Parts: sequence; C-alpha cells; structure tokens
Amino acid sequence: MPALSINVPFPVFQDRDGQPLDNGYVYIGTPYLDPQTNPVQVYFDDALTIPAAQPLRTINGYVSNAGTPAQLYVNGVNFSIKVLDSKANLVYSFPDGSGISPNASGIQYDPAGTGAVATTVQAKLRESVSVKDFGAVGNGIANDTTALQAAVTYAVSNGKALYIPSGTYLYSSLTGLDQNNIVIVGDGSGLSVLKFTGTGIALDLGTTVGFRQGINLSGFTVEGNSNVTAIVRATAIARCQWTDINVREANQATGVGFVFRGCQLSRFDSLMCSQDRQAMTNPPAEGFNIEALAPYGNSSNNTFTNLY
Repeated sequence: MPALSINVPFPVFQDRDGQPLDNGYVYIGTPYLDPQTNPVQVYFDDALTIPAAQPLRTINGYVSNAGTPAQLYVNGVNFSIKVLDSKANLVYSFPDGSGISPNASGIQYDPAGTGAVATTVQAKLRESVSVKDFGAVGNGIANDTTALQAAVTYAVSNGKALYIPSGTYLYSSLTGLDQNNIVIVGDGSGLSVLKFTGTGIALDLGTTVGFRQGINLSGFTVEGNSNVTAIVRATAIARCQWTDINVREANQATGVGFVFRGCQLSRFDSLMCSQDRQAMTNPPAEGFNIEALAPYGNSSNNTFTNLY
C-alpha cells in the first residue's frame, strides 16, 4: 500500500509571535487589492451555498463557523488576504494567494517526457468519455439506454472517444451514430458487451446522405435478439478501422450479423459472428453481408481480414 501524506483539514492562522491567532480578523478579497476594502464572497462549503461574513473571526488559530473550525472556499483561483490580531494590528497580508480546488480541476497532472505540458487531472480524465460517467451500470440487468444515449450524444458532439468498460449494458436504441469521427472503444470483445433489447438494427452506423469518415470501433461485442434485422450495419462509411468487434445472434434469429453497404477505403480485422448454440431450431442466420449501395458502390476497395 502506498504511503499517504496527512494534510491539515482546516487553515491555521498564527499571531506575530507564532502562537495560534485568537480573536483575530481575516479578510479575503480581490487579488492585488486591499481585501478589507475589496472583499470577495467567501463560503464555508465547496458547493458555495453557505456564505461567510467578513471579517472572518478566529478561535485558537482556526476560522470559526458557529464556534466550530471551518474550511474556506472562494469562487476563483486567486485572492488577496489580510490577517489582523485581536487589537486590529496587522499580522500579515498577501496580495495574490491561491487555494486548492476541492475537485480534480485543482490538482495538477504532469505528463512524463521531455516537452510534456502540465494540465489538470480533470482535463486529463475528460480526454475520453466513459458510459459510466453518465450512470450506466453494466450489470446485465439494469436498463442502460438513457445513460448510453447521453454518453454517445456528449462524446460525438464534443469529439471525444467513447469508452465502454467491462460489463453487459442493456439498451433498446441508440441514435446519433451518423456523424464523422466517432470512436468507440471497449476492454475487449469478451468483456464489453452491448446487449440490444429492441427491434430492427442494434447498432446502425453511417448514413445514406453522404459518406461518413473516421468511424473507428474496437474491443466490444453487440448482442442481438430474435427480433433484429441486423446487429451491426455500416452504411456509406469511408477511411474507418474496426478491430476485435463481435456480434452475437440469438437463437432463432433471422437477421444478419454484419452488414456493410457501400463502404470504402476501410480496414476490418478480427470480426466474429457467433450464435447461441443452445436448442438451435433455425438454420444459422447470415453472418456477413457485403453489398453495394448506389451511388456509393460496393465494398471491393476495403480490407477484410480474420472474419469468423
């Protein structure tokens, strides 16, 4: 277990003799201005809902909120501060103090490597979007349609990669996958599963109003049911790359596993179409359907490898 540093939970103010400041006065204000005459609003909570009146009073070195030591928050990064003793004599003042944000936006992240640029932990974590950021459960029982749709909408509209952690996510529909530069990544086709509960096409990508480019998928499975017409369909997409994508067809399913309609200049590798082998009463449905779509042509200029 790594060692953890112990941090003081409340700010401690000292008098000029180094002893805890008792009955002192603390003013917090605009940077580089006298905080006593240019105060900013201070709060006792990180949600900024409990305002603190200035001057702030100290008891045995701690700012007091109804007799109890309190933490302090401002709606900003920098501030000026002035501390007076019980007789209003100046202890110290500082024109440009800074605090630590109570969330990841105030924690610095230093990438490794020469020339790397520091950022915040929040900005780093937001480089990709997880479906769990929006409340998806992934336990194979909960209906995750709303969470998945919110994640797709946000990721697509903000140009972010969408991450599907290990789990089984039930959903009845997904829209908004007819845009350029969509990236969906799972933990592997045996781990990240989208389980479709609706009818029609489980995952429909691309559009017939013009080529969509940069739709890149990797590392997940889409599971259909007996009511699907196709599990994954790609229509008029170009310059895309798919790898380790599986579809799983249900017993008695008559739909197609993968449908590629007029796709161009794309690479598809390690795609698998599997079926529920228990009590199979119908012949297996078609696994791969590669067809033309006017005016986009056929799929002859793509690369298909390791199709199962």
